[in-house]
Amino acid sequence: MIIDESIQFGDKKLLLAAAFPEEKVAEKRAVGFKDLTPLLLQVGKSWKSSDTGNLLAESIERAQISCVVSDGGNNLRKAAKSLNIKHIQDVNHKFSLIIRDVLEKDETFGRYTKEPAAMRAKLSMSKQFRIVPPNQSG
Repeated sequence: MIIDESIQFGDKKLLLAAAFPEEKVAEKRAVGFKDLTPLLLQVGKSWKSSDTGNLLAESIERAQISCVVSDGGNNLRKAAKSLNIKHIQDVNHKFSLIIRDVLEKDETFGRYTKEPAAMRAKLSMSKQFRIVPPNQSG
């Protein structure tokens, strides 16, 4: 199962849970959107681990879920733990944390991340808004 808590929309956040069959992993290919079965989509002001765990418990058959993949957020990890389901941190967030730990004190990398942010701020309301670099998240 994949769980994610969205960025904030006003004072609300989305919580999404989707499942995919384990045999898709054995096919040694990326899991695609068509492989996913939506389990839960909820809107709330916040997603504490107890609230998330309770919603998941109502939405899934725990015996059919072998693991949870999500970012390293405490609330999602604790929700998986409360359901006695193994948590695996998603590779994107894991690599971002490794890169941050290795490069956070590197001056060149610091400029690499700050200069696009400054360019975004300068160009976002100009006629060149179409060439604004994407936000770097990690």
